[in-house]
Amino acid sequence: MGSMKRVRMDFASPRVAFGTSWVSADDPEWGARAYTGPVVALSFPRQPFRIQVPGRTHSVAHPGRVLLARPDCEYRRERLGPAGEVSDWIWFERATLEEHLGELEELWSTARWNAALDGPTWLAVRRLVHPRSEAPPAAVEAQALELLQPLAGALRDGVPAHPARGGRARRLAHDAIEYLLEHRAEPLQLPRLAHAVGLTPSHLCVVFKAATGRTLSSYLRHLRLCASLEHIARPGVRLSSLARELGFSSPSHFAARFRAEFGLTPSEAARQIARRPARERPTALRPRRAPLR
Repeated sequence: MGSMKRVRMDFASPRVAFGTSWVSADDPEWGARAYTGPVVALSFPRQPFRIQVPGRTHSVAHPGRVLLARPDCEYRRERLGPAGEVSDWIWFERATLEEHLGELEELWSTARWNAALDGPTWLAVRRLVHPRSEAPPAAVEAQALELLQPLAGALRDGVPAHPARGGRARRLAHDAIEYLLEHRAEPLQLPRLAHAVGLTPSHLCVVFKAATGRTLSSYLRHLRLCASLEHIARPGVRLSSLARELGFSSPSHFAARFRAEFGLTPSEAARQIARRPARERPTALRPRRAPLR
């Protein structure tokens, strides 16, 4: 049985389209070789998973990152934990991309395929793909085009997705990220984390900072805050319960860290990304299989 992927398109114009896709946890294509489509797309994971492209160490995709889907690119995807994959995506027409970013072949040669986003840019993506109400198509398209520069900057100029210390160091850094994701709501236990990845605490801190540009505690806080955007706009959510579930010491601590990360209070952000009534049209897609050899 082939993969069945659900896709919802929330907006489409000749230059821009965006929406959300889902892959179930029991999808038979997890771990199998697959290919991206013939178009250029940016993907924004809302559930963590492991991804690998040929010739590179595996990388972790999770909220707060952008994946550059180059046309006809081979990749493998593996689950992390019991959840499947939920990702928002934005497609830009090729001429529009080159109008704003220059020749795409140059972008391919310099861009990172999995890059970290800062808090305001991640929130802007969620605000675009999950609008609160209908807006004129021209305004929605303009909002999407405004995101091109910060997204391209993250892919081209951000901290490398991998430290320049060889395959072992790359693997260790990503193993640490997987550990943080699994224990996201718990207090950071550096000795335990270092033991899990096979490094001394001091060596782990050096490797991790080189890989991500953040300390372990800062990265853990970023993971928690990006995860909070999945919950704050849901009806009836209590910030006190959410703060506790995410590992913050108090609602005021959560609110202060949230504002420092995103530039808004949790209630302001919730109003901006609360979904309008969904017009979901799930589509069953079979991914392109590897060619026979």
